[in-house]
Parts: sequence; C-alpha cells; structure tokens
Amino acid sequence: MAYPKTELGPGNFAWDFLKLHSSNINNDKGTKNANLFHSARWIPGVPAIYDTMSVDLNKLNLFQKAAGGYSHADAVFGPIDAEAEPGFEGDVDSLYAYCAVGGSASPYDGKLCALRWHDAAPKPLHGRTQWFGFELYFMHDDQAQKTFNQSLDWFRAGP
Repeated sequence: MAYPKTELGPGNFAWDFLKLHSSNINNDKGTKNANLFHSARWIPGVPAIYDTMSVDLNKLNLFQKAAGGYSHADAVFGPIDAEAEPGFEGDVDSLYAYCAVGGSASPYDGKLCALRWHDAAPKPLHGRTQWFGFELYFMHDDQAQKTFNQSLDWFRAGP
C-alpha cells in the first residue's frame, strides 16, 4: 500500500509542503529481496539528526526474518532541496535514508525515507509535521524509543 493512499499532486499537503513527489516501495519479485528494508541511517552529505535504527528481526515473520528485512516501507527518491523548489514554504530536514538488504544493488538504498517540516513564519499555517516511511514498531525498541523521544522534544519546541 502506498503512503499517502491518494496520488500525490498539487493541493496535497505532502506534495505542497513536504515536497513528496513519489512514494511506496513494493518489493519487485525479480530482485530476490534486494529491496527489503533493514535499517534507517543518516543521509550521506546531510547532517545526522537522529541515530541509526535497524530492524529487530525477532519482530518479523519467518519469511521476513530469513530474508533479513520487510517490504512494507515507503521511500522518497532523493533528498529534498528546499531552496531549489520555487515557492517552497517552511523548513524541511531530511532525517533517514532507506537501507536495503541488497545495499547498492537496490535502487532504493540510500534514498530518503523520513523527514520533518515546519512553517517558519511568525503565524504558521500548519503545525510541525514528521513523516517516517517505515514503521517504528519493527525497529529495536531502544533505538525507536530514543528517536520517538527526540521527535517529541522537536514537536514541543515549536508552534
């Protein structure tokens, strides 16, 4: 299933404010699990905001565990360059890159899969938003808890 469930386009919050122009990873049967998600890390060349998280294999079913990851994750294809987007409003941070089981053999490896946005205007039109294209549930509990706590601190810090 794609996130968001609707097609992305003008007038959609994800398109207009987060600049999410593409989403959804479906594991291609021809890749032999190369696209499966196994961890989330900082994006090369972008300052790290949160620590790396990895999938807790004990939370996966037997087939996923044997393959080393799961296929229910979304991705955005490339970091967002807000300054290059005409009419971009607010501030966006690229949080995590998708780490595929197949590494560089996967077209999704290293692509953006989590970000956060906030309107920097004195009277913002929208509150702060964070988007994770993977389920925190499947991550190791201590890693997910740390990211969750840091996320709450970020939400509390602004309008």
